[in-house]
Amino acid sequence: MVALQPSNWDDPDRPDVYAAEDDFVEQTGVDMLPRVDVPGFVAQVLADAGLDIPLPVLVFDLPRDLRMGGYHHSPTGEIHLRDEPKIDAELVLHEVAHHIVGSRPSHGIVFRSCLAMLVEAVCGPQERDLFCNCLRERGLDVFMWHRFACSGRLQ
Repeated sequence: MVALQPSNWDDPDRPDVYAAEDDFVEQTGVDMLPRVDVPGFVAQVLADAGLDIPLPVLVFDLPRDLRMGGYHHSPTGEIHLRDEPKIDAELVLHEVAHHIVGSRPSHGIVFRSCLAMLVEAVCGPQERDLFCNCLRERGLDVFMWHRFACSGRLQ
C-alpha cells in the first residue's frame, strides 16, 4: 500500500468540492458498483468521455474503517479504494478525474470541470448541470469542458 499523501489536505477547495458532491448525491442518489465491475466502469467512463488515456491501476487496499474512501496517487497512476464489496460510483468518478488532470491543484477549476465532464458522460447533461449548480452554490466555478475539443491529454 502506498503511504497516504496529505499534500492536498490543505487544498482550500477540497471541503467545498466534497460538500458539493454530497449535495449532488443527496439529490440524485448513490449508485453502488460491485467491486468486480469497477475496472469496466472506469474504462467505459473514459471511452464515453472520448478520452484516449491509459487506464489507472485500481488497488483495493484501503481499510474499511478509513474515513477516506479513495485517493489517486499521481506518481504511479494508481487509484486506491477501500477494500469493500461495493464501491460508490461518484467516488470512482472523483478519483478518475484526479487521474485525468494529474498533479494540478487538487480540487481547482480544471479538476472540477473534468469531474463535471465525467458526470455528463455517465449521467447526461441535466445531471452535469445539477452538479455544476451544486459546485456554484458552494462558490466554486467550472468551465464547460464539453464545449472544447479534448485530446484526453492535458498538457
